[in-house]
Amino acid sequence: MVYEGISSARFCPRNFLLCGTYHKLLELAIMYLFSSRKYLSFSNSFLKYTSEASMPFYVLHQPIIVFLSFFIRELSWSIPAKLLFLILTSFILIMVCYHFVIRCLNILRFLFGMKGNKLVIQRDHAQTNYAKYKYSTNGWFS
Repeated sequence: MVYEGISSARFCPRNFLLCGTYHKLLELAIMYLFSSRKYLSFSNSFLKYTSEASMPFYVLHQPIIVFLSFFIRELSWSIPAKLLFLILTSFILIMVCYHFVIRCLNILRFLFGMKGNKLVIQRDHAQTNYAKYKYSTNGWFS
């Protein structure tokens, strides 16, 4: 049945309510995206550390998981126990490799796409501040 050119199936109240629900969900998603810029734009030492560790973690996780699973596949443990052991052991091994090996060697930092060691940058910054102080006491930059 057609009322003034609009089919009754298209003008069903059920479809109208679903359309309103999708509209409200879209509004909430847009509000979340725009408010996240204000409330989620912060940084701390944990975020900096994990951000720097993300690429080495991504590269190392597959070989370490395959290596460990090769040794635990024949154990008579249940599958959830094997999974838990694999997850915990691989995470610990990856983080130990990253923290004690990759972060310390500049060649590995370069190969994993990380910036150079921070100690060199801090030393250069200290020398620059000393040079500014030295010239300012002579009256060059007062």
